[in-house]
Amino acid sequence: MTRQADGRLPRPPRGPAPPPSPRGSIDSRPSIAHPPAAAAALTNLRLRFRVASGGGEVPPRPPRSRGRRPSLGGRREAAPAMGDIHEVPRPRIATGQLAQHIGQPVCFVGRVEKIHPSGKLIVLTDGLGKHTTVELSEPLDEEISGVIEVVGRVTNQATIMCASFVQFREDKSAFDLELYNEALKIIHEFREYFPFGTGINT
Repeated sequence: MTRQADGRLPRPPRGPAPPPSPRGSIDSRPSIAHPPAAAAALTNLRLRFRVASGGGEVPPRPPRSRGRRPSLGGRREAAPAMGDIHEVPRPRIATGQLAQHIGQPVCFVGRVEKIHPSGKLIVLTDGLGKHTTVELSEPLDEEISGVIEVVGRVTNQATIMCASFVQFREDKSAFDLELYNEALKIIHEFREYFPFGTGINT
């Protein structure tokens, strides 16, 4: 190899810079590939949410329940694992799926139709207008109305033994139960992409 006039070896020519390593790259992370039908359904659902909310972005989820969590009071139907019901996945269901989830923890959203005089039974209406009965272990000590989300376990009578509930705020816009029902259809039709419904952090 011929040295330069100053005695140094010539530097090799620089080629194109090597591509960056994919390790740690955000674009290289695996993503869930939804089938065309699921992707189209989700896109349509997001557009309908924007229209329902006045053209803005998809409204955020209501906050996690900070409200009343009735005491279990020794009810046998709730005894086996009601204490840890908030620590396990809970599928979101409508009235039509109650019979398929006997004895299982679930999440149910409905509008308050009526409250029993005892304060221990609440009748909710889902997005299809079907009624579901929610049982409380203690009478209500507050007035509730509108849409509520109930976490509980389905009893043998296809009612819901409530572990906790949270009331949705509707002071700015009403909650669209029919649209929520459309979302439930997508969740149950494509179970492999929505396997847990709602869990500890959702």
